[in-house]
Amino acid sequence: MHQSQLPTFIQELVYGSYLKVADRLHGPDALTRDLSFAQDLFTALAIDWRRWPRVTITGSKGKGSTSALLASILQASGERVGLVSSPEMRSFNERIRIDGRCVSFELLEEVAQEIFPAVHSITSQIEPPNYLGPGGVILALAAKIFARSNVSALVVEAGRGGEYDEARLLQAPVSILTPIMLEHQDKLGATVQEIARTKAYISAPGSSIIMSPQTESVQSVVREVATQVGATILAVNKDIWVEEAQSNPDGVVCTIRSDERSYRDLHIPLAGLHQAENAATALLAAKTLQQAGANYTEEGVYEGLSRVRWPGRAQVLQQSPWVLVDGAINRESAQQICELVRHYPAKRITAVISVPKPKDLAGVCEEIARIADRIILTELPVPTLTWYEDAVHIASLSSPDVHSIIPAENAFRFVMDEVQADEGILLLGTQSFVGSALDFWNIDTCTLWK
Repeated sequence: MHQSQLPTFIQELVYGSYLKVADRLHGPDALTRDLSFAQDLFTALAIDWRRWPRVTITGSKGKGSTSALLASILQASGERVGLVSSPEMRSFNERIRIDGRCVSFELLEEVAQEIFPAVHSITSQIEPPNYLGPGGVILALAAKIFARSNVSALVVEAGRGGEYDEARLLQAPVSILTPIMLEHQDKLGATVQEIARTKAYISAPGSSIIMSPQTESVQSVVREVATQVGATILAVNKDIWVEEAQSNPDGVVCTIRSDERSYRDLHIPLAGLHQAENAATALLAAKTLQQAGANYTEEGVYEGLSRVRWPGRAQVLQQSPWVLVDGAINRESAQQICELVRHYPAKRITAVISVPKPKDLAGVCEEIARIADRIILTELPVPTLTWYEDAVHIASLSSPDVHSIIPAENAFRFVMDEVQADEGILLLGTQSFVGSALDFWNIDTCTLWK
């Protein structure tokens, strides 16, 4: 269920204020986002985030899988865990989960009715182009649902930023920074340093920043921000590190070591060696959250990591032919897919790619052409996405066999009709494309733990 399929009442509640001014919002988040309205909403609803041990997560990649790994560790250690993530793949209620499962739409609608008067009171007094952001309303819904459901710990994934993201208002005792790179430059900043700065400002005074492996320039910025806000940095490759990791068709087996002990033969059923570093990040965050009152056990680490799944991230949808879907929209992510595919023998590989502007279509095609015998370009009828008019030309610079089949659903039908059982299919593109693939293959996206 995508936004257009949401019950009208919930859609208006969450997105109404934003949509009224969306076409007038130009420029960076610093000029177009005001967190005071979300704070007013939390105050009106008597939401006190301090009741929960909580972690916020921001970064440019790996946020979703790191969130799932952390939430699973905490639950396996004895917590009842509320998880807030975005964007949804198939259904809006994927954004709010308890112990890995989506909350029901019945509960969502009931709580939406409860908070409506407070939302309406605030939005009716806002002067355009100001607005109450969807993220603030979603967090309010989540908080009320979690309070009703006796949740005992929170994992909250921020949107694109940090300093101007409503998740910052949680003042979390632990914040995670997954790898940061150039993205959303019109909203977050022109350089990776500017982007790192706005993301790092999600951290609260006196908190711990759990930093995934970063470039030196990003590390330098994070250190500056930590000093300014009075936060402490704990870093992968310094306070915890991946000692060894091996990738196989079932995921990753790794050893993670800290100063206190070594976690040997950890099994992570997520594809790609980078998941070992995501697991190290999640493990360090879970351990640090003990200081805020959360449970953490070594048994929980092993159990939590071994059962997690994250739909749409290097996920195999079927066998014979194998079909693998991933949200790769840049060169580095495509390189990781190339490394992963060596575990999946195939007589021939067809790649279906859907990468809009300004993402790195050329980089994705150049890398994927190393392993794919054929590239099919496709698009989605999504108003917010703009496509490369010369996409076929761009892909043809890397591959001799390029086709265009639009829309994505037609491309899916074509490859499933035409590809043989001993071949392979790669589906790579933006989150909307991944969601459409999960829809086509009818993949469960509401259950994260096995």
